[in-house]
Amino acid sequence: MISIVIICEYNLFHNGHLRQINIIRDEFMKKGKDTTVISLMSGNWVQRGGPACLPAHVRAETALKCGTDLVLELPFPWSSGSAEYFARGAIDILNSFKSVDYLCFGSESGDLGVLTGAADNILSDAYITAYAKAKKQRRSGTVSEIILRDDIYFQLYGKRLPVLPNDILGLEYLRALRMTGSRVKPMVVLREGNETATESRRMLYGGNLEGLRTLVPCEAFEIYMQNRATCFDKLGTAVLARLRLADRDELASFEGAAGGLAGRLCNSAAKASNLNELFEMAATKRYTNARLRRTVINCMLKVTAGNLKERPRFTRLLAANKKGTDFLRSNRGSDIIILTKPSHVKRHQDDAVFIDQINRRQRSEALYSLARSESAEDDLRRTPFISND
Repeated sequence: MISIVIICEYNLFHNGHLRQINIIRDEFMKKGKDTTVISLMSGNWVQRGGPACLPAHVRAETALKCGTDLVLELPFPWSSGSAEYFARGAIDILNSFKSVDYLCFGSESGDLGVLTGAADNILSDAYITAYAKAKKQRRSGTVSEIILRDDIYFQLYGKRLPVLPNDILGLEYLRALRMTGSRVKPMVVLREGNETATESRRMLYGGNLEGLRTLVPCEAFEIYMQNRATCFDKLGTAVLARLRLADRDELASFEGAAGGLAGRLCNSAAKASNLNELFEMAATKRYTNARLRRTVINCMLKVTAGNLKERPRFTRLLAANKKGTDFLRSNRGSDIIILTKPSHVKRHQDDAVFIDQINRRQRSEALYSLARSESAEDDLRRTPFISND
């Protein structure tokens, strides 16, 4: 049995994701190998900065019904971190299991060799030294981190870093695999077609159900029609109040808010009447919308760079079929806590790092429930979706 992890958000699950799973199974079936596909999926906060459009348990059930065997949670704050932190948190979790063979990711280029070469280059002493020097010399308010990294890379190697979102994440996965000395082998699938999570969300939020039907598997469409979408705008008053009443020095200590951004957010919040206005006023070439959204969430939930640099001590079981539960049984004793109910938290009360991490996750869940106009109930009491197939 070959075990393959897909790091994902499924926000929303669409036909491109189904194609990726089918390609994986077909590839190993040709070699006479059966596969267990494990989806390490963002919880209720996602990497683009903001709440997932549907709760994690809904997206996990969708994934299981559309072909994956096991869905585990990439918890907050890693799920909502920049590409580097998102990738490193996910790789740390999959490295915790004894029997993961492959990491498969989608890529616009589909060229594993190019991405691997870039990962090696950005881990070189020459690049690390040059980037650190340039970052120290950069003036506040000038070029973004992405542009700065790319400029240094071009100066050293005469070519550009990947710029498309899945290639960027793929590069970070490969870098994290190398940095951790992982034995997990990378596998890339070329992204094809026009199905994207962004377009699927646009259809869902816009009420274009016929358009959505063409982009997602029928099993997913049926589930989506039974659930209402989460609205980030409902957090507008809470966000503006937090920024208007905040101590600016305190805000600057949270991830992403240093270098003058804390003050910029506070000034914008004083003038804005909603989230869209806040982000429009605060945006610059350096501070992209996604960067601003992530920073605001970090300020709301008091996330520091130190928190994101920690190795996740836990994941949560969201959904599984028989192959998935067999995988978990074969990995008993792995170096990670797998949560399925609140009592599992009580078993590890003496683990201070774990308790700090789970408390931060629980605060993020309380904030997410506000975006859905729901009570802040303990989501750990929700039973994972288990199929006997």
